[in-house]
Amino acid sequence: MASMQPVKYDGSPMASMQPMKYEGPEHYVQSQGPFPPLKAVREGLNLRWYRCPTPRGALTRLAQRSDAQGLFMAVGHLSIWLATFAFALTCWRGGHAALTALAVVLHGTVGSTMVYGCHEMGHGTVFRTKRLNDGFLALYSLLFWWDPVEYATSHTQHHRYTQYPEADRENVPPIVPGLEFWPLLQLFTLNLTLRPDRVFGKGGAFSCVELTVRAALGGVAADAGTKQHEWLSALHADQPEQAAKSMRWNRVLLAFHAAVLGASVYAREPAVFLLTSCHSFFGTGSATSSAARSTAASPGPSPTSARTRGRWRCPPSWSSSSGT
Repeated sequence: MASMQPVKYDGSPMASMQPMKYEGPEHYVQSQGPFPPLKAVREGLNLRWYRCPTPRGALTRLAQRSDAQGLFMAVGHLSIWLATFAFALTCWRGGHAALTALAVVLHGTVGSTMVYGCHEMGHGTVFRTKRLNDGFLALYSLLFWWDPVEYATSHTQHHRYTQYPEADRENVPPIVPGLEFWPLLQLFTLNLTLRPDRVFGKGGAFSCVELTVRAALGGVAADAGTKQHEWLSALHADQPEQAAKSMRWNRVLLAFHAAVLGASVYAREPAVFLLTSCHSFFGTGSATSSAARSTAASPGPSPTSARTRGRWRCPPSWSSSSGT
């Protein structure tokens, strides 16, 4: 097996330790790290998944892609978003403060669920035509401050090695949603100051812009010392070409929202910027990606994950809900 240098949660080398070998899956059942580089894991981790019995041809029928159905879902969601956009803008221009506040939260609730479109189109299985899938994924990602490149890098690992923490740390169990008053208040009104607690969550507005700028400069879109930072650093080290693509995408993302801001200032329509670039920070409590104060810091796996460990398991479907 390959012998490689382990890393800390902040991504820096653990110089005091000898280069480590991959020890096999059972060694990492309750491990909190450090983990070997992903290349070493791939060379040593061989899994045999249980194949759920299905009638012949069933999976083929279920996995059929459709441009018509894809357009219905993608355009339908955007149409609802545009309708709430127009409603909120009309209330703003009419000077109806209370109604504007409610309309903006409604618009944000619709916009925050764009994460599900980003997830499904990130699999490339929504449209039959690849250009349609890629085009709508880019549009949804721009509006939602989403990084489809880095997510695809991580999500491939997640489905290939589901819940084996040495190779999949996208959602490390247990993930416990918090019920503190201040985070919940922000999630159901305006999320400004919350920090991200899960991989690919960017937190509130301030944190989202900060992490996007950090990624655009070639850094890691996570707080140093967190498990999110460790996982993304491991991915960057393993796939530098994808990390470079992610950096370029985040620059496009910043340029897009800067252009929206500039156009709004020029037209003297601040509401346009608010409803286009900031919509996903309002009423985000409906989106699972914005779970209040969720954490993966508790030691050891959950009882459920422990029971499903082993050589024979059935991975979840790609068509399941966001986060899988």
